[in-house]
Amino acid sequence: MLDEAERTHPGIEYTVILSAENSLLLPLHSTELRREIDGIDGYYRTHVYRDTEVFAVPEMIDWLVTAAPLLGRIPEAARATDYYGDLRTGEFGTTPPDPSELTGTHP
Repeated sequence: MLDEAERTHPGIEYTVILSAENSLLLPLHSTELRREIDGIDGYYRTHVYRDTEVFAVPEMIDWLVTAAPLLGRIPEAARATDYYGDLRTGEFGTTPPDPSELTGTHP
């Protein structure tokens, strides 16, 4: 999914968003994400996977993973696509899951 996002939107930085439990299963490549912002070199302390920040969300549905463009650094990111993955099936796409799947009312 991340490969597809980076291939389709070169130059756009993405973040990975998933449940806190599943974030523990994603390899930790670093705990520092180095970036230069406004000419100042620095880093964020975070879970880094493949030079990408990982957001662990405690109350997120456990089968959902999202790759979303990091907004605010470059204007083009606002037009980049979000990607949604289903960890149960391994499938992903650009269509968000049906809301009924997120509330547990899906048949």
